[in-house]
Amino acid sequence: MSNTNFFAKGALLTLVLTVSQAAMAVPVTATLPDYSSPGDTSGFPIDLGDVGTFVFATGDMLSATLSGTWGNSDYALSSAGADVFLDGILVAQCVEFDSCWQDATGTLAWSYTFTAADLALGILDDGMANLSVIQTSSFSVRLGSLALDGEVVATPEPGIYSLLGIGMIGLVLVRRKKKA
Repeated sequence: MSNTNFFAKGALLTLVLTVSQAAMAVPVTATLPDYSSPGDTSGFPIDLGDVGTFVFATGDMLSATLSGTWGNSDYALSSAGADVFLDGILVAQCVEFDSCWQDATGTLAWSYTFTAADLALGILDDGMANLSVIQTSSFSVRLGSLALDGEVVATPEPGIYSLLGIGMIGLVLVRRKKKA
């Protein structure tokens, strides 16, 4: 095998590995502990503010689903009425007298899958998402099993671009040498 052929194959391998590494989707999962608000009985709506922050890998979010339960380990059978937001997007709502408000069977699961329009806003690309709650009826807001699952395009390390550049230079040099 000639040196030219060896270097060409090495440069091509470096290029392929670099490009495939840069475009890799990485699964992300972030969780929050159960949340219970104070037992308020008047003055609604009450902005409870940020009740937790999800932290996960940065990069362009390809897909994301937030899930949780009404009711938690403190009290599984109910939650006060509430609007739940993730970075300003309404992701769950419990209305007074609905099954989430009082469910004799235990916690009631909910989930929100972010649309392409939601993800296009880029709100999840920074690796952090704030969960906020507005309480809309009496007693205590209870959220459990809070999880954010998704996939991000990994942000490539600067070294990947260096390898890509070296691979391209190697290919150019090999092609010039073959023409000569």
